[in-house]
Amino acid sequence: MAAIDMIQPDPVTVVKTSTLVNFLTELTSEDLAAAGSEDMVMLTKHETDLPDIVETYDTLADAQTAKTNWDD
Repeated sequence: MAAIDMIQPDPVTVVKTSTLVNFLTELTSEDLAAAGSEDMVMLTKHETDLPDIVETYDTLADAQTAKTNWDD
């Protein structure tokens, strides 16, 4: 039986990054009183060859923690 050449696919480098948008920075105290701060920090997680994941947080600290955990 003839030997079969196995072709290995090129390894894919998976890159995980994220983007933070803090909508709280542009709000006045009056705006915050009217709108509140719930879900005002948006984290978009990016990963190679996958759709983005969008999450919202109430505080910048919570979003930054999630960003740090994602961006290994």
